[in-house]
Amino acid sequence: MLPYRRWRVLELRPAKFLRVFLAGGKLHEAIIARCRELQVAGATVLAAQEGFGGGPDIHRARLLSNDRPLVIHIVDSEEKIARLIPEIERMIGTGMLAVSDVQLLRIHKDNWFTH
Repeated sequence: MLPYRRWRVLELRPAKFLRVFLAGGKLHEAIIARCRELQVAGATVLAAQEGFGGGPDIHRARLLSNDRPLVIHIVDSEEKIARLIPEIERMIGTGMLAVSDVQLLRIHKDNWFTH
C-alpha cells in the first residue's frame, strides 16, 4: 500500500505579512537576525533578477555588482510586525515596506501507513 499523508493544523490565527524590498547588500542578514531575536514566526529572503522602487534606478543581478534586488517575507502577529517595522525603518537607507493581512496556518505532517 502507498503511504498516506495527513496534515494536522496546529494553529490558525490572523497575522500580518510584511515584505521588505531592498537593493542588494548585506542588510538582509541583520534584519533576519533581528527577526530571530524577536522570535518572529517566519522570515525568508528572496533574491530577484530585476526591480525598482524608491528611486529612479533599476536594480539588477549582475556578475560583479552587489545591487541585486532582495525581498524579505516576514509573517507574525500584528503586534510583532508593528514592533519590527520601526526597527527596520531605522536600518534601511532606501527601501520599501508592504504590509498585508493574512491567516497564519501552522501545520504538522503525520505519516502513517495503511495495511
